[in-house]
Amino acid sequence: MALEAISGVIGIVSDALGLIDTVADQFPSQSSGSKTTVRIGAGLPMSAKDKSASLGGKVPHIGLAGNSGNWLGVKKSNGHTIDDGNFADIDVDQGDSNESPAYVVVAAGGNDALCISYIAITDPAKNQQAWVGDVGYQCGARWYYSSAIFGSSNYQPRCTWIDGDDTNDIVEYAISMHITDFKGVGDPSQHQGLVKEYKDNVASMCGSAPRLTFWSSWDMDKDRMPIYNPVLQYNDDGSDKSNIYTAGDSLGHPMGKPIELTPVGLQRKRRRGIASPNASNGTVNATMKSNPRPDDIVITRNTEHKIRPLCDHPKALGPSIVNLAEELFCDMTDKIVYPLCSSNVTCGCLDLGNVAGNLNDTNSTLPSGSTSQNSTSTNTPRLKPTCSKQRLGKPTDDPTIHPDSRVEDSANTSGVGSGSSSGGVAFKNVIHWT
Repeated sequence: MALEAISGVIGIVSDALGLIDTVADQFPSQSSGSKTTVRIGAGLPMSAKDKSASLGGKVPHIGLAGNSGNWLGVKKSNGHTIDDGNFADIDVDQGDSNESPAYVVVAAGGNDALCISYIAITDPAKNQQAWVGDVGYQCGARWYYSSAIFGSSNYQPRCTWIDGDDTNDIVEYAISMHITDFKGVGDPSQHQGLVKEYKDNVASMCGSAPRLTFWSSWDMDKDRMPIYNPVLQYNDDGSDKSNIYTAGDSLGHPMGKPIELTPVGLQRKRRRGIASPNASNGTVNATMKSNPRPDDIVITRNTEHKIRPLCDHPKALGPSIVNLAEELFCDMTDKIVYPLCSSNVTCGCLDLGNVAGNLNDTNSTLPSGSTSQNSTSTNTPRLKPTCSKQRLGKPTDDPTIHPDSRVEDSANTSGVGSGSSSGGVAFKNVIHWT
């Protein structure tokens, strides 16, 4: 597939794989000479007051290879953190080569976990290529929603986690990919074949090691990515002719330790309120399994940030989150869904407290019927205890919403967040997604 001006990137459109239209200024400018510039987008843009709850992390290591597996260059992390700018542009020197990279590896640059929303590259010939975190989600990696925008129409792809020390149950250390297989170029009719190939059989996207692999270990000095050998050939519609599943060829070089993942659609749903087993050793960590920041809460109104799919997903990992459009809250510590408090629901619910006023101050409004139910609440939301009469039932008639036994008694407030009072359990840090 010849490299041309990018016209889209493969992601999730209306809950299915599709092509996301891109915007030229979301790609980095090519630095100079034989350098490829790689932009890494972090998952959570936020204001300065929210930095303690960042989904950003250390700038990662980057490695590039050509279509035949020839190593083009590597740039190790500078140790900086991706937060304020919400992305980092990394220049990879390719020496004397102006070849367009076909393979990219991104490895954790430290023990501060990073949730990658998108990867966008501009090579020496000013060709552009991209990958979004939707693909990691679709292929079974740990993920979370994101407010980082990539693509037209203010599209917000999911983000995919990598980490350097396996804390918080993030075992993914590196991602390698045949990045040319995740973008559309030229006439849309010439790349829909690859989208259809992935939609019809997600294993063609996730199951062939050269196309996409997540690694639990990777040595940037020694390891090399698996490649297609011979190189892939494509049909006129963009689908690859061979449609092969292969472990790939590292051309005699060592590789890291790959992680076997189960793509979306093939995963078993996790029982609500039950921590799922650790994929690597079968253990369960109920507190940190899915919520590395139990004191934080994300507030969103994006209708694509659906609460139940996040709460039910065994690989979702991140702060608790409330969607004002849905009027639902997910306690990510125990993966339990609650309604917002309102005039009709006064316990077993999330009280937004004085945050309601802050939303109004920023030209935002609460959903109809939602209200602050605790006159003594602080500026942070609070998960209110279930009513006595609800302790054997559910807080609403909705069968997918469950009470949480940890907050039934004000004396038992060790689970969600760390603040406590007779009004329930409070969250310390509020992250507003606008």
